[in-house]
Formats: sequence, C-alpha cells, structure tokens
Amino acid sequence: MRSDVVISQFELSEARSNSTSLASFRLLDPTRPWFLVGVEADWDLVAVISDSEPTDWDQKVGILSIRNGRIDADIEGWGGGSFQVRYPSSERARVAPFVSDLCQRVDPEDPVDSSMQIIDEWSELWSRVRGPMRLESQRGLIGELICLRDMVAYLGTDSLSNWEGPNRSPQDFVCEGWRVEVKTVGTRVARPRISSFEQLLPSDDHSLHLLLVSIKSGTEISLNGLVDDCRRIFKGKERQDFEHLIHQAGFYDKHREHYARTYDLVGISHLEITDDTKVLNRKMLSTDIPSIEKVEWVLRTEELPFEELPDDFWSSL
Repeated sequence: MRSDVVISQFELSEARSNSTSLASFRLLDPTRPWFLVGVEADWDLVAVISDSEPTDWDQKVGILSIRNGRIDADIEGWGGGSFQVRYPSSERARVAPFVSDLCQRVDPEDPVDSSMQIIDEWSELWSRVRGPMRLESQRGLIGELICLRDMVAYLGTDSLSNWEGPNRSPQDFVCEGWRVEVKTVGTRVARPRISSFEQLLPSDDHSLHLLLVSIKSGTEISLNGLVDDCRRIFKGKERQDFEHLIHQAGFYDKHREHYARTYDLVGISHLEITDDTKVLNRKMLSTDIPSIEKVEWVLRTEELPFEELPDDFWSSL
C-alpha cells in the first residue's frame, strides 16, 4: 500500500474529527477489518483488535506511544478492546510507510506481540524522528540526491518515481528493467556497509548496478544545497512527492542548521552486479537459515572491478 493512500485516509479522518471535535476512525484496508486508522485532536492513531487488558498510554520509542483499550468510536465489531499506537499528526508523512507495513503484516491472532516486533524493525525511522540526521545518514542522502539530480537530467522529472531509497526498498533507485544501489564513500579505500542479503542480489528480471559516490571536505556541495537544487527542479505534484521522500529520508528544514557541512564531489564509480560478481547475497547460501532475520556486511571495494561512471549511464539503462 502506497504512503499517499495511507496519508489520504488519515486526512479524511482528520477532516471529520475537526468537524465533530471527536475521534474519527476508518478502515485502511477493507480486507483487514481488524485494523483501523484515526485522528483525535493532534494525534494520529492506529488500532488493531485485541483482547488485552486496558493500559495507559506508554511512550514506546521516540514519538511513538502505545496502549491497550477501547477506541472512542462506534464501529461494528469494535466494541471490545484494541492495541493502539499514537504519534503526533505533524509526523504523518514520515510515519506513513510504517503504518502501511503494520497494516499488511500485523497478525490479528497475536496483535500485540506482532505489532511490537514490527515497531522494533522500524527502529531506524524512530531514531530519525527524534532529531537531526546523523552524519552517516546525511552523507548517504547526499549521494542519493546527487544521483537523483543526474538521473532526472537524463530521464526527466517523472523519473522521480524511481527513487525508492527513502521507502526502505532494497535498492535506492528502482525501475522495471533495472535497479541502482548508491553508497557514499570517502577518498580512502571504500568500505560501504551492505544492509541485507537482497541489496546486491542479481535477478534475471532486471539489471543491478552499484554506484560509489566519493566525496571529500570542500566547498562545492552540501545537503541543504542539494535539497534546494532539487526543489527548483520539481514542480506541482512532483514537488510534493519530493518533499515527502526527503521527509521519509529524515530531512526536515527545521534541522537545516545541522546540515551546513560542505563537500567536493570526487567522482562516481560503477559496477554491474551479476551472478558472477563475488558479493554476498541470498543466492550464495547453500541452505536456508530461518533463524537469521537480518544481516549487514562490509564490502571491500578494492577487490571488485569498479569503473568510472560513464556520462550516459542513466540514459543507457
């Protein structure tokens, strides 16, 4: 389920809540009648049917609070208890992908434990919501924005829809026939972290490319400057989509003073990942290991034949 669908449902609940001064809930997905989204005052609420004993609101992590209790609304089938999640409505755009994921994956037979597990899996989001992005995250976004700017120059502004990194896609840029993963590195021997078995997993259905964006301290670019450059590129609905994506990535204007560090772009190198590329992915496991949920590993880039990114890279995909 797309984040804009989630946001639109919250907006409908918000409009009704504002007109009645009462909490307003609605189904997010008609095929999941055990899951509601709603708005009450300045809060967005998520509820899953549960028979757990009532509790008071308890801050779980960052902006997120949880409780067990009845919802303040008259909806068929919801006369009993529920497990509820609450966060400020001002953070709606950033939290929407989590709500979508929770709706699709929560187990109605075990709503509390399954919800808590999904909340824990989104720990990176909660850490971003608490304040400014960490330096590593800033540098990662710089690399993605540089590539976004280059891609749009060749493929047009509608290619913004290919930027999937902020939405937790295994790769940063996704199109029907290709995938591109971007890693921002320094000028020394690069050791980028690979976040899953799927990130460098080749497929017969699309090509897969790994780009290393090398930057160093300088004067040419900054995170604030790249965001401003992209804002000048996108108009109308595309501008709205861009704002949503940078919010998902953790960039908010209220933190701009933390993002004034400047860099020079040293260069971009490229490697196409194929079945013959010696990198770790799920295909290389001889047996399935169900006890392993997530693996991160470090890539020794000097062991692989990276080449300078050709000028026509994006147009040749």
